[in-house]
Amino acid sequence: MMVVCKDRLEQIQTNDRVGATAAVAVETDITALLSGKSYEHLVNLQRQIQAKLTSGEPVDTDYWESLLKKLLVWKAKVIFSMSGFT
Repeated sequence: MMVVCKDRLEQIQTNDRVGATAAVAVETDITALLSGKSYEHLVNLQRQIQAKLTSGEPVDTDYWESLLKKLLVWKAKVIFSMSGFT
């Protein structure tokens, strides 16, 4: 629950920094990418992102690190929902 709450506070701070419209657009894209995924699928996606970040290839590290951070929040939400506290 702490992961989810921390993420929400960071969303509010990001909205203040970059503007609500840009933040909502990014959040919408991430939600579309991660919604409906099983925990196992999210774990696999996490491994792929971590491999990309450590590959030494030129990548947009800000984007991939941000996606990885959101993915961890989604994993926490899946665990929370599986525990029956939805």
